[in-house]
Amino acid sequence: MERRYQHYRLEWCGIEMEVRYCPQWSTCFAHLEIESLCRTPLPVTLTGYRSVHTQTATVERLGGPVRLVEDWLERELDPKLRRKMQPSQY
Repeated sequence: MERRYQHYRLEWCGIEMEVRYCPQWSTCFAHLEIESLCRTPLPVTLTGYRSVHTQTATVERLGGPVRLVEDWLERELDPKLRRKMQPSQY
C-alpha cells in the first residue's frame, strides 16, 4: 500500500504549522502529523511535533484534518493563557 500524504499549512495563535495527513496509512488507520515550523510548543505537544494514528472516518466526521487540529488545539488550550490572548490571536 502506497502512503500518500496531504500537506496543509495553517497559522494558529501566531504559530505557523504544517499538518500532514495520510488517510490510508494502513488498512485500518489514518496517520496525522502536526508540526510547528519552529518547533514551538503547542497545547497538544511540548516538542512542537505530534503524530497520531486514528480512523479515517473519525477525521472525516470531525471536519477533515485541518478542522480536527484547530479544534483539538482550542480544546487543549490552557484557560489561563486564553484569557491573556487578544481575540484576534485565536
